[in-house]
Amino acid sequence: MMGLESIEMIIELDAAFGLQLADAETALFRTPHDVVEAIYLKVRDPDKFEDQGCLSMRAFYRLRRFLKSRQERNGNFESRQERNGSYESRENGTANTSRDQPLVTPKRLFSELFPRAKQRRALNAELLASGFVALPGVAGFGAGSIEDYVLRLSAAKHRELRAAGTGWSKAQVREIVRAIIRPIVGRSDYSDLARFHQDLGLG
Repeated sequence: MMGLESIEMIIELDAAFGLQLADAETALFRTPHDVVEAIYLKVRDPDKFEDQGCLSMRAFYRLRRFLKSRQERNGNFESRQERNGSYESRENGTANTSRDQPLVTPKRLFSELFPRAKQRRALNAELLASGFVALPGVAGFGAGSIEDYVLRLSAAKHRELRAAGTGWSKAQVREIVRAIIRPIVGRSDYSDLARFHQDLGLG
């Protein structure tokens, strides 16, 4: 598996996990499962408790807190909060569901607050300054692409998202591996046993 897409995947895996995968090792990668197993054996620390938390969920809530804080600083959170229900009441289970509207989501915030390129560039600068990753091409988000951003964020910032003093769990290794593979193959609905060349079209 040594086409251009395969090389891109190996480079991103090395960067994400702090490894230098040898050619002899990557030649054995036939499926995403092979990748997860090989990397987990390299990064696991038997002397540390394994963090079983979901990194992409932590990235999502980190992004949501940032967007909420940004709205509050810009002075336009309160009116939108009134229309959409508060974060705190829903997260604490105290919302009055008969009056509250659906919870504000990052996808809605991006689509409603940053419809123009100039505003997106400003948001991109703030994201980078706050330790996030750049918006893809600073071209804004389409339907469903907030998930792509959160996955990129979890892969790039996993060291900050993982619990301090803990080691990798296999579930987290799998999460990052799939986050890296997803944009390369252009899909997310694949099995861990899907073959890179035959099933995923990876050159």
